[in-house]
Amino acid sequence: MTAEGFAKLDDAVIARFLRRNDFPKALKPARLKKDVKAGRITIADLVAYMRDANREIFENEVVATEVYRSDDGGATWKRTHDGRIDKVFHSYGYYFGRVAVDPTDPERVYIQGVPMLTSTDGGKTWKGIGGRGVHGDYHAIFIDPKAPQRLAIGNDGGINVSYDYGETWTKINNLPVGQFTIIAVDSADPYNIVGGLQDNGVMRGPSIYRYGKTDPQVWKSIYGGDGSCVVIDPKDPNVVYAALQFGIAARLNVKTGERTSIRPRPELSAKKKEKPLRYNWITPFLLSPHSRDILYYGANRLYRSFDRGDTWTAISEDLTSNPEQGDIPFGTITTISESPKKFGVIYAGTDEGKVWGTRDGGASWTDLSRGLAKDRWVTRVLASAFDEGTVYATQSGYRNDEFAPYVVRSTDYGKTWQSLAAGLAEPVNVIREDPKARHLLYLGTDSGVFVSLDRGATWTAMTGGLPRVAVQDLVVEPRSGDLVVGTHGRSVYVAEAAPLRKLKDGVASDALSVFPVKTVKESLRRGYGENPWTPFFRIEPTVRIAYWARGGAPVKLAVKDENGMLWKELDGTSRRGMNVVEYDLSADVKLADSAEAKAREKALAKEKEREKEKEKEKEKAADEEQKKEGDSEKKKDAAPAASRSGKPAGKAPATAKKPASDEDEDEEEDAGKPEDDHPAAGPPRPLDPEIYGLLADPLRATRKRYLPPGKYTIEIRSAESIEKTTLKVEAEKETFFGGED
Repeated sequence: MTAEGFAKLDDAVIARFLRRNDFPKALKPARLKKDVKAGRITIADLVAYMRDANREIFENEVVATEVYRSDDGGATWKRTHDGRIDKVFHSYGYYFGRVAVDPTDPERVYIQGVPMLTSTDGGKTWKGIGGRGVHGDYHAIFIDPKAPQRLAIGNDGGINVSYDYGETWTKINNLPVGQFTIIAVDSADPYNIVGGLQDNGVMRGPSIYRYGKTDPQVWKSIYGGDGSCVVIDPKDPNVVYAALQFGIAARLNVKTGERTSIRPRPELSAKKKEKPLRYNWITPFLLSPHSRDILYYGANRLYRSFDRGDTWTAISEDLTSNPEQGDIPFGTITTISESPKKFGVIYAGTDEGKVWGTRDGGASWTDLSRGLAKDRWVTRVLASAFDEGTVYATQSGYRNDEFAPYVVRSTDYGKTWQSLAAGLAEPVNVIREDPKARHLLYLGTDSGVFVSLDRGATWTAMTGGLPRVAVQDLVVEPRSGDLVVGTHGRSVYVAEAAPLRKLKDGVASDALSVFPVKTVKESLRRGYGENPWTPFFRIEPTVRIAYWARGGAPVKLAVKDENGMLWKELDGTSRRGMNVVEYDLSADVKLADSAEAKAREKALAKEKEREKEKEKEKEKAADEEQKKEGDSEKKKDAAPAASRSGKPAGKAPATAKKPASDEDEDEEEDAGKPEDDHPAAGPPRPLDPEIYGLLADPLRATRKRYLPPGKYTIEIRSAESIEKTTLKVEAEKETFFGGED
């Protein structure tokens, strides 16, 4: 198109063109026409501005898919088809492109790409097979050799099975195989987990989700594409910043559905023409720890917004070497961190192995890469929450077929680095501090999670229940101390890691040390007639009791109530180091009977004391009333005498109040009491033992018993050592069919 032709376009057409291609909002159609006509902005400038890595993936002109066949063991090959097979791949041949042949019929062939195609005539003609519930990007196929109509395929959405050569499909939707890239947790209670997933958008779900128990539909998709970076407003859990591939980001309100695009773009005007930005596949951004309105965003330059992403200002030049580009952008910022101790102390890492730092909010930048692994992708930079000058960095060489662990720390703003990789053996993807425990560090590597109790001097694998899988991100939920783990292929795990906060110097040498236990909620109906044949939907509450033991001596646990009565005894493990006992809140029937009898006895005694106090108060009130009546009679007798003596009579006595009946007094007394003076459930007063016996549950001795709501002490014994911790059991909010309370 020529400048003259552009000038003839309708303003509405140009406005739509500018909006759809994310041009600067300041660029208006009428003014743009004048600038193009005058040569201040050229058609070439507009074309260059539209360069977009995401669009190029899907719109590049590529050689169509070709299928070749050999009937002589590979000595010669011949293409099976005459025409083109388009739109199977959109750029280079994907790593998952495969050809599969029916083991019972060489004429039935399958090829896998973004869609999956099949041929029944040896590859001469093709048709697509898929369907509702079948995700694109096909990675694997299994053809049953005994029943070749039975197919199983693996794709970016999981696994599907067909029993009719792919005409119809069933989705196997109970496998936790999500590939998470970045995760975050919000401030709700209980907190939610939000994460970007490879080709499955950005999803949000509750941290109390239990695999196999909770309805999977509670995990909701809130953004599309290949989900990547996510950040959550620290005060409003409904406000989420999310992105798909190449930093196409938005500010979302998951409650109202509001969505605002926030990706910074280069400037284009008659006075200034900036080069197109390069965005990493997983473009990083973060909220400043000093203000929920300040947002940082990394392309090949670092940007800052003071209005939650509505407007942006570049605070750095290109922090890369501006390398020659291939199919995917390279020379980009991969990670950002700002010091929680001081505003404007910012670090940025790149895919070229560089770490940059500024201590003045971006006015000046320093290359801090001396001492780091050269050319190795910087997977994470992390400014310490405890020391202004402390910063961590991790790198990965797997893209270079090099698998050494790189994790370093600097205590002088990145001037010098100290390796923390001793004992590690694989690439490191993320490092995290516990925000409430200076000594505690976590690493996510290509094979799992590691913890350090001594600030990185030594590392221990956290393998309890976590498969050997690449870990892409970690988050420590600050209130609970939970460690949330985002894996590449096994979805999300949550570890109750709060006890590690207490493992400070000296604890390891103690014979026994016990840690806090999480408060647990329990239904008051638990144990009362649950259907034994439908346990799959019930989430039975349990608590994890953690303690550190020197080892060698047996460990016993006792659960006691506030009256000192025993409800349950448990055998603990006695391994040297951290031990965890899972307790389902069950109680021994005989012990529960004794404890409840003691509680009733104590409550009954307390009630009798109250009755005595009431009687005393009644007697006192009656005495005062009699005294008032006597005074009143004296005044009546004195009045005639005063009249005879000529003295003025006093005021007429007030009408005497009718004495309240016992029932009235009880009602008044109860009305004045706060509601929490009564028990949470059951009669307001303890029942007489005889009445209680008549009304007792006839199945009480045979049904399973659990701790009622209350405060308990867990006593742990090992040899001569005794340690105690507190367990709080709260009543769960009851819901019935239809969701009514």
